[in-house]
Amino acid sequence: MDEFEAVASALPAVTDATLPTEITRVSVATDGTQSNTGSDNPVLSPDGRFVAFHATANTLVDGDTNGVKDVFVHDRQTGETERVSVASDGSEADSFSYATRISAFSTDGRYVVFDSTATNLVDDGSNELAWDVFIHDRDTGETQQVALSSDGTDADGASYGVAMTPDARFVAFSSEATNLVDDDTNGYTDVFVRDLETGETERVSVASDGSEADLSSSNASLSDDGRYVAFLSSATNLVAGDTNATGEIYVHDRQTGETELVTAAFDDGVSDGDHRNPAISGNGRFVVYNSNASNLVTGDTNEEDDIFVYDRLTGETERVSVASDGAEANNGSAFHRFAGISADGRFVVFDSWATNLVEEDTNGMLDVFVHDRQTGQTARVSVASDGAEGNGSSSDPSISADGQFITFLSYADNFVVGDTNYAEDVFVTANPLYASGADTRQDFNGDGTDDVLWRKETGHVGYWEMQDGDETFHAIGYAGTDWSVQGTGDFNGDDTDDILWRKDTGHVGYFEMDDGQETYHAIGWSGLDWTVDGTGDFNGDGTDDILWRKDTGHVGYFEMNEGQQTYHAIGWSGLDWTVEGTGDFNGDGTDDILWRKDTGHVGYFEMNDGQQTYRAIGWAGLEWSVAGTGDFNGDDTDDILWRKDTGHVGYFEMENGQKTYRAIGWAVTDWSVADVGDFNGDGTDDVLWRKDTGQVGWWEMTDGAATFQVIANVGLEWDVA
Repeated sequence: MDEFEAVASALPAVTDATLPTEITRVSVATDGTQSNTGSDNPVLSPDGRFVAFHATANTLVDGDTNGVKDVFVHDRQTGETERVSVASDGSEADSFSYATRISAFSTDGRYVVFDSTATNLVDDGSNELAWDVFIHDRDTGETQQVALSSDGTDADGASYGVAMTPDARFVAFSSEATNLVDDDTNGYTDVFVRDLETGETERVSVASDGSEADLSSSNASLSDDGRYVAFLSSATNLVAGDTNATGEIYVHDRQTGETELVTAAFDDGVSDGDHRNPAISGNGRFVVYNSNASNLVTGDTNEEDDIFVYDRLTGETERVSVASDGAEANNGSAFHRFAGISADGRFVVFDSWATNLVEEDTNGMLDVFVHDRQTGQTARVSVASDGAEGNGSSSDPSISADGQFITFLSYADNFVVGDTNYAEDVFVTANPLYASGADTRQDFNGDGTDDVLWRKETGHVGYWEMQDGDETFHAIGYAGTDWSVQGTGDFNGDDTDDILWRKDTGHVGYFEMDDGQETYHAIGWSGLDWTVDGTGDFNGDGTDDILWRKDTGHVGYFEMNEGQQTYHAIGWSGLDWTVEGTGDFNGDGTDDILWRKDTGHVGYFEMNDGQQTYRAIGWAGLEWSVAGTGDFNGDDTDDILWRKDTGHVGYFEMENGQKTYRAIGWAVTDWSVADVGDFNGDGTDDVLWRKDTGQVGWWEMTDGAATFQVIANVGLEWDVA
């Protein structure tokens, strides 16, 4: 049966699941009652909807009479607050529980992990010696112990510092136990990963040859797929040449068994300081940590704790606790506290005493900042909705996986109205750099909203500057009709999309766009047996590249670096396959290449540092055609737009490279899809339509549902380019 057969003929209703973007206090009861004690350890769910934290307060939920720290979850969409550090029958814990600082939630917020010294959370009695780790199912209410050996034996020592993958399958933690794996004889704290699906527990704080660490390891952090584990260790035998006898950061690959050092000096020598609190990005590529070392990067002369990001792909270390102009901080950042990193490694959040990271920082307080590694911008997060700086210290930030929301602690009482508890509260606010750094396809003026490129049959070029779905036309210039637009993308890494051109002789160049104005740059030349098949960031460096295909089937790309190209071969595919588009179909932050066979089969090249792995997606009848790619439901993964020859429209919702078909609606066949982009700046891609009479309109997409709006009528001598 055709898998698209169930397409509905009417547009589905829009469900408003929008989360607040202004600063809000979340350490409150469901009715808004404020906490009567301080709160701590806030952490966001991957989508930013849920916030976990712990508090001794007895005003957040009914029946809280145990007088100890409990773990709570606040739903930012419904406003409900619940206690999760409870037994499966709802009994409150008989001792302290702590929220974890790293990846506490499953993707949907259903599962939450936490540490506790309670002895009554599971029926058979948890480890009564000290700390233990637990997972709570918010749907069923069930709480389970995690720190177990592969045969289910309780740990014989304290376990803590839990972290979990978004699919709730893998849980990492530190433990003093000696009985979780065989041959644990080092007498030190180790890092373990437990597979909740198979029940297997393994020790990961080991050398590449499996040797156990000769000193303690802790502070585990997991990549989203559970393959990579970052951790802190004082051990001297995990890698060769570790001679500085200080805490180092390592990453262990659970697939290959390799353990690598993260905190090497910039000259590959031994670092000269202490390192703390690692967190690995969801894609496993980047590790953020804080350190007082002075030789991790060149020019580190402030003699303060700084925040660093290590790129495991390139081996480069970058200091991110800097001002937007690159100036180093004039005071310490995140000493003995965690920084946070978005899943793609782009955004890093941290707290700092520095006063020179942003202008007009005059409160003399610890503040929370976010740094955009793609643009180099740094902004202060801990401010009121009107921009007023906090009148109390703010710290301990956590960022949602998509980088959109940030939570933090603060003693400030001027962020929200009615803050009178004189205690440290948990706040959530939108990332101030997220909108300007959102993934765009054709943002020609750098405002974070996609524009619409037009070209007249005479060669004149212009664009609609889109703002909240409304257009303003701007002329760009003129190109001879022997030149054609081949695509758009950010080819020089300045966070503004450019326009790619090709002459009928094979010459290639681009309009570098700066605030809507163009400067032409030549790129090079390629034979006419090669065609441009798309643009996208195929190696994950934050700059768009140019995809080429030869008439023999060979495929490669121009890797673009500041507007200069280097050719890289990708591979070959039969001529019965065609490129249908590009996009990030598995949510790893790198664009992939969509293919379709003339039989209807669909798949994609999963791109990783410019190398491809083919993944099958499925099949669609030939009466359906790919109409575009884009993120139509706002989950930060690109989807595949389809249209049937009857006018029906739907999309493949992509998640980790797997598809789920969603119907959108129907459009008369005298309308055609002209473009895809985020035309109102809400972070979700929309669909631009054009009628054969020249009329233009768009589907504003919200959570996969469409609302049609007319834009204007344009003469047929103009085409969307």
